Amino acid sequence: MPTRSTPNRAANKTSNAAWRRRPASDHQLRVLRKIATETGKTFATTITAGEASELIERRFASNPKAARAHEKAERKRRQLDQRLLNPAAHWRFGDKQTAEQEQAEIKRHGAMGLSPSTWSCRPG
Repeated sequence: MPTRSTPNRAANKTSNAAWRRRPASDHQLRVLRKIATETGKTFATTITAGEASELIERRFASNPKAARAHEKAERKRRQLDQRLLNPAAHWRFGDKQTAEQEQAEIKRHGAMGLSPSTWSCRPG
């Protein structure tokens, strides 16, 4: 049986340290702004990614409800991003629609520059 190699924790710490010194990402700043409005606490806008990560982790550890709400919002955001990338993949032609709704859907997809060959026709 082959032996497993142990992870080099010293190397991981040094490589992980680089990202912690970078400025906080836009996403981290958005989460921190939301936390600030909920808690009334403030934070510096020049915060590093590591500091932002620690603040967010502390907030979610102290309030599991906030963590679940954040996860739900992230799932919804990712789904929306996928729909924006490929709207035709999520369109159901004639899925419980009136004729007027179908025509509106066709016009909307045409306005987005999608040809009928890219539309997805799925059974209900």
